[in-house]
Amino acid sequence: MRTGANGVTCPKCAGDCDSVKDSRPTSFLGAQTVRRRRVCSSCGLRETTYEITDTQIATMRREIAADIIRSLLEDMTK
Repeated sequence: MRTGANGVTCPKCAGDCDSVKDSRPTSFLGAQTVRRRRVCSSCGLRETTYEITDTQIATMRREIAADIIRSLLEDMTK
């Protein structure tokens, strides 16, 4: 699924996936997200999307970078 100007675009036919069949909060990669099951109105393809905010992505990147730095420092002190 790709996000376009009018919402989510189908990867198969480039139609609008405007029909949401199921939506619920969930945890994805340690962040609180919204999982949505979508259906393309043109070809009927069913896809699942996970929606996450830019702030959550930035926080995840900082945490990953900190883990990498910690690991490198531990390797240097051995």
